[in-house]
Amino acid sequence: MSQPQRLSDLFDLPTSVHPGDFVLELGRDDQPEKVLNDYVVTEDLADRFRTALELIEQAVTGNSSKGTYLDGSFGSGKSHFMAVLREILRHNPAARGKHRLVDAIVAHDNWLQNKRFLQVSLHMIDEDSLEDAVLGGYVKAIQELHPEAALPAVYRDGMLLNNALLLREKLGDEAFVSGLPSSAAAEADEWGDDLAGTWDSETLDAAFSAPPGDTARTELVSALMKSYFSHFTGYTQGENSYLKLDQGLSVISHHAKHLGYDAVVLYLDELVLWQSKFVGEPSKLKNEAQKVSKLVESAEAKRPAPIISFLPRQRDLRELVGRDIAGTDTESLFDTLKYWDGRFGTISLADTNLPAVVSERLLKPKDDAAAGALADAFDRTKSNRREVWDILLDSEGGRATVDDFAATYPFSPAFMHTIVDVSSALQRERTALKLLMQLLVDHRDMPLGQLMPVGTIFEVLIDGQDKPFTDRLRDEYNRIKEFYLDELRPWLLDRHKLKTEAEVRDLSPKHAFRADDMVVKTLMLSALVPRVPALGHLTASRLAALNQGAIASPIPGAEKQKVAKTLKDLGVTFSAFRITGSDDPQVTIQLLQVDVKSIIRSAASKSGDKPPENRLALKRLLWEELGLRDPDERITTTDVTWRGTTRSVEILFTNIRETAQVDLYSEEPDRIRLVIDYPFDEGASFSPTEARLVIEEAQKNFSGTAPLAAGMIPAFFTAERQADLAKYVTIRYLLEREERLIEASPNLSGEDRAEARIALNSQQIALKERILSATKQAYGVNQDQPTDVDDHPQGRDRVLGLDQRWHYQLQPGSSLSDSMADIVKSLLDHAYPDHPDLGSGARGRTRAYKRAELDIVLRTVETAVKDPNRRAEITKDDREVLRRIAGPLDLGTVNEGSMILPDRWRRDINTRAEATGHPESLTVAQIRDWVMEKHPGLPGDLRDLVVLCYAIEDDRTWMRSGTTIEAPGLTGLAADMRLCKQPLPERETFDRASQRAVKIFGAEPRPAYNSRALVSMTKHMRLVLHEKQQAVENLHAALLARKTTLGLDEQSPRLVTATELKELFISLSEAEGDLDLFERLAAPELTRDAGIYVRSIRDAAVLAGVLNNETNTWTILDPLVTDTSPEAVKILNRLRQAAEKDQHDAPLEPVIRDCVTAATNRLVKARPPTPPSPPDQAKAAAPGQSEPTQPGVITRRASAGQLKSAFPDLSDELDDGEYDVTFMKVERQ
Repeated sequence: MSQPQRLSDLFDLPTSVHPGDFVLELGRDDQPEKVLNDYVVTEDLADRFRTALELIEQAVTGNSSKGTYLDGSFGSGKSHFMAVLREILRHNPAARGKHRLVDAIVAHDNWLQNKRFLQVSLHMIDEDSLEDAVLGGYVKAIQELHPEAALPAVYRDGMLLNNALLLREKLGDEAFVSGLPSSAAAEADEWGDDLAGTWDSETLDAAFSAPPGDTARTELVSALMKSYFSHFTGYTQGENSYLKLDQGLSVISHHAKHLGYDAVVLYLDELVLWQSKFVGEPSKLKNEAQKVSKLVESAEAKRPAPIISFLPRQRDLRELVGRDIAGTDTESLFDTLKYWDGRFGTISLADTNLPAVVSERLLKPKDDAAAGALADAFDRTKSNRREVWDILLDSEGGRATVDDFAATYPFSPAFMHTIVDVSSALQRERTALKLLMQLLVDHRDMPLGQLMPVGTIFEVLIDGQDKPFTDRLRDEYNRIKEFYLDELRPWLLDRHKLKTEAEVRDLSPKHAFRADDMVVKTLMLSALVPRVPALGHLTASRLAALNQGAIASPIPGAEKQKVAKTLKDLGVTFSAFRITGSDDPQVTIQLLQVDVKSIIRSAASKSGDKPPENRLALKRLLWEELGLRDPDERITTTDVTWRGTTRSVEILFTNIRETAQVDLYSEEPDRIRLVIDYPFDEGASFSPTEARLVIEEAQKNFSGTAPLAAGMIPAFFTAERQADLAKYVTIRYLLEREERLIEASPNLSGEDRAEARIALNSQQIALKERILSATKQAYGVNQDQPTDVDDHPQGRDRVLGLDQRWHYQLQPGSSLSDSMADIVKSLLDHAYPDHPDLGSGARGRTRAYKRAELDIVLRTVETAVKDPNRRAEITKDDREVLRRIAGPLDLGTVNEGSMILPDRWRRDINTRAEATGHPESLTVAQIRDWVMEKHPGLPGDLRDLVVLCYAIEDDRTWMRSGTTIEAPGLTGLAADMRLCKQPLPERETFDRASQRAVKIFGAEPRPAYNSRALVSMTKHMRLVLHEKQQAVENLHAALLARKTTLGLDEQSPRLVTATELKELFISLSEAEGDLDLFERLAAPELTRDAGIYVRSIRDAAVLAGVLNNETNTWTILDPLVTDTSPEAVKILNRLRQAAEKDQHDAPLEPVIRDCVTAATNRLVKARPPTPPSPPDQAKAAAPGQSEPTQPGVITRRASAGQLKSAFPDLSDELDDGEYDVTFMKVERQ
């Protein structure tokens, strides 16, 4: 079998990468031919050159200074862009003929062709100020380009020397020299230097003509400031040796114009890197940053040759590493650069150009065969799953296309985006191209078909000597590097049983160590540049995709699970990693300054690291996983749905080896008990075998039907996992109370302790995940891992029931809660194989029935019984319920729109009843037992539903303690209740009595001809009899007592109605049993309409009271019988007319009140007038005085204001009863 092709077989790779490779220092590495030959022009870059030329055109044609930022990441080619632009402006034929640049240049030739540009390439790194760089750089350029020309007067000492030269001519050399310090040479000798001798004409001439920076010129300036020009103290060397920038720019503009140039072009390479030197000197940074605007704006407005500035500017570091890591000083740098955005244009060199550049410069296949092999390998890569492909394309970090991927293969777009961002966070020596080439060289033996893992980027970073360019980021970089080398690397070696790095070098590329190492290195890379999109939201699946090829799995798609385990192990071991989620866990990294290991060690002795605490901690975790409550209770009760019924399950977490047999099953026969053994034991000699022996011994006690009970006998945790559990208990102890953490970390500050708390919490979460994973393995729901659990003596046979005939084996892959429910269901399936299934609902849903649904079944049965065809119409909503419950229980045959009652239960129970010899009377207990014989295991409320439905279908009457009772509901059945056969009257009698019960007595209509209807109506009638019989009899007696005054005889309707009701009520009250009552109700011929009887019964009590009110009513009305006066006759006739009629037609009470009032008024009017009193003696009768009145009439005279006080006195003179009060206005005489 041939060996797979390697990268070195496909690409021309150097043996090594040198420090200066792929790095251009503008102005120092002047190799225009090489630059132009290597430079790759994309369509996008061609547009950027057009923009640059347009800017230059505006400056030249408009005679105004212009400036623009060149924005781009490190490695995006800013320096190379300026180098190529420089050659374009030099009219270099190689540049003008460069592929894709021709059109851009031709478009500008109308103004560009004859223009001359004095171009100054400034490498800013070593400069002290912008003046040094720009003005000093211009001077150097003139010295190189025009050595014969006079230098521009950009130095501040030039004016001083001009004045000194005039003074020398005026004084003469001898006098001039005498005024200079004579000790210059002596002072120099004193310091051991030979910088100057005695001044004379020759040395003066040399000094005056020396260029800026020359030693002789410097000495002369120093001597002049100590003598003739002592007031020129501001003219010093260094930063202050130049004119102010705006003045100097004006000078070089005139100077360039004088030399025949149309514009000055400044390339300020590494401007940001240079300014970053001053991040620790805010005033210096601010001062230098403010000067930048002078390039385009100046008080010295006259610039005959416009100045055009190109300022490279990399990405804001805060976008890559965040504000905290970037630091406040770096923040001020980038904020200052952004401040001038309005004064400068922007030319963006996008990272999207990189694929084309990389393809052209690094990844050119050796030949056509290599190109074909690469294309085939890329096609195979495209077959990745969609989610993996999206991660490789880095859909969150950019807009990479398939063509981009193909151009940079074996580097994915996600890899490319990451390496660009990483290089942006480092100094310029770490450009993306250089890093990529270094990786190709380092992995030259990587087989074709494997993508370059993202983790390799971290490899090349830590192997080099370069550092990030800010102190804050440099510190973070060092911390990350040390964390990997000092902690993570040793952990990886130990994890894979490796002792030396030499062993690592000998490992195969597919070894698990390399996969874990790539994952860890990717995490470290994420910690270094946390804002890089490709490294955000790092889940197991994302890490596997980013390092595809390095993570091998025999099962396609299982790479995620391998990475997930690595992440969880990292989270348990290192507080820096926080792992969340289980199926596809996500990791976040926070490197710590605090040593949490020492805190855990300090607290371990106080945390309760003992077996009871460990067991309770594990129980709480297990209960949480099972969805159970009350972990502190000895026995927890929960529900499991089986065949549409809810079953109560008791869960006991205990050491089965020490458990009494009686605790292995529930005291309640309908309850299932599941006993869960610990996955460890206190004695080293114990194993799961001892627990199994306990259950097997208990099985011997149940030769027949055994209790519904089983034990879960897990594999034991390994020593490592037991240590994890103890550690988890310790951390939980620490985090429960703040004072415990303080006690364990007395030397930490509040801020450090808060960090420790976060780290401990993260580690607790990771430990919890690992312990739960081991727990699932121990109980058999996950595949055993030798690092987590010991071998189980019975293999996967870890569940044992008290019934020897029942066997069960857990299947890996389900959750603990599902497995627990499955054990219970298996037990019930074994115990009750023929139990009806009530759980199959609409659209395949399975759920337990509800109590309200049983009421629907009962109500539908009641409806169907009334129908001759035993059929009930049903609604769409009820149909699903009836299908699930009534059908499986043989209570009804459910069709699309109706339910028909079968006769199975009635026939079966009646057959059993006949066998008892007393079929007419059955107890609830008997029927329950018969139901259970047919359907063992049926819940109690379903048994009672069958009992109730049977009672309805067989028309049974309910009795208890010898008394007929209303049919109970589902919650009201008692074992001693009886279902009796109730005889019924003839149908005609039943119907007649039913109508009277409903219409006269207000019973609920029960049209069905059955005992339930009879019992229900007779029960209601007895209540009415109890409440109304006395009133009915009293009314009849009162009417007879007042028949003379009321003018009644035996034919009077009111008296006829009262008589019939009295006789009916007496007859009904004498009935013996419900049947007799119904027959008595139907027997008499009632002559009135039902409504007349109803009104008479309703008003009987009130009317009887009025008729029996002797004192204040009839003492007034009875005398009217013998009073022949027209007015008395009229009142009496009105009373008798109302009394004659039924109460329904003429309510009598209000008529009686009106007649009493009328009779009273008549008596008042009939009283003789009182003789008038003398005027001085006339006064109203006092409220307490009575005037002569007719019998039964009390009369008082009082003024309007005295009425209120008159009533209390009146009440003392009155008997109990009702009174009519009449006020009559009396005219005073």
